[in-house]
Amino acid sequence: MTWDPRKLSAEASAGGAERFSADLLFDEPTDGLGLFVAPQLADIVSVTPPVVPSLSAGEVFTVQITVAPPEGTPARFPQGTIHVRSAPPARSNQRDP
Repeated sequence: MTWDPRKLSAEASAGGAERFSADLLFDEPTDGLGLFVAPQLADIVSVTPPVVPSLSAGEVFTVQITVAPPEGTPARFPQGTIHVRSAPPARSNQRDP
């Protein structure tokens, strides 16, 4: 699986929001995957939808990534990743364990 773009850089200020679209290209068939935001970003970043449906090899799935630091967030917030896992999350934008 590959992401396009491979890396995002957001400049959303506290209380604001910046939205991105990202495509996931799958080299192999999938049978429902979950997207998990790393814990250090969970209060700032969300991914919609948080579940990737069953797809065939070569299919592209688009997700929306929102970076919305709440009021009071320092000007430099942490870096982190969005993980793709075989078990879908139980609820939207589940935090990574």
